[in-house]
Amino acid sequence: MIIKIDLHTHTTASDGVYSPSELVSHAHSAGVEILAVTDHDTVDGLEEAQVAAKTQGIQLIPGAEFSATWAGMTLHVLGLGFDPSNRSLQQALAEVQSVRDSRAKVIGEKLERLGIANAYQRTHDLTVNGNLTRTHFAQLLVNDGRVRTRQEAFKRFLGQGRGAYVSCQWPPMAQVIGRINTAGGKAVVAHLQRYKLNAKSRAELVKDFARGDGAGLEWAPSISAEMIRLARQFDLKSTVGSDFHAPRSGPNLGSIAPPTEIPPLFGTPII
Repeated sequence: MIIKIDLHTHTTASDGVYSPSELVSHAHSAGVEILAVTDHDTVDGLEEAQVAAKTQGIQLIPGAEFSATWAGMTLHVLGLGFDPSNRSLQQALAEVQSVRDSRAKVIGEKLERLGIANAYQRTHDLTVNGNLTRTHFAQLLVNDGRVRTRQEAFKRFLGQGRGAYVSCQWPPMAQVIGRINTAGGKAVVAHLQRYKLNAKSRAELVKDFARGDGAGLEWAPSISAEMIRLARQFDLKSTVGSDFHAPRSGPNLGSIAPPTEIPPLFGTPII
């Protein structure tokens, strides 16, 4: 019997379309038994999700997707199983949210110069808790009819090299791992296959991650052989997650099958 696990999901606390309780309900309908809510640099949705998870009979693992910097590039680190009330973690998240808001204001200014009126405030109004992401700006561009999809918004306006792109210096990867560990959690490299790295550079990233006391890799079937080799080489475990934001925008909740070749970081996927 396979237990469905999804340890990478998003809610309206960051850039997902479902509230935390709605996400839990949809996960339950999809047969997910172990779920992590991992909003971008915030834990604001976890309390609501925990209440819903108890009602639905789902095991909820506290989580967040942390923005980090490694070798001059941005990457995402999943923090899983930490104490959301940890004071050091809360302070770190507040600092990152301040950086996010400063970036958002500059993005808004750039979009206004491109003819998108009152871009920052109107995008802020799209959020639930003011946690602005580039996805919210993408949605504004869709709402304004400037693009047809969020993906097109990144290609034409928000992606690197485009008119409204704003670079950001996130905390170093090693620091992010340390903060997660200090709060009693485990750090996982998210979607390793998406970074613009060759196999050699991916190996360097994973080596540095493991040396910094990182715990696992998020399973990516598209580079399965490489991930198995890296996990074994650096003694890392695996997690599975859909990176769910909205229906039909990517893999469904609980749809990623866990690898049998790498031990799981959480749960027992195969009984």
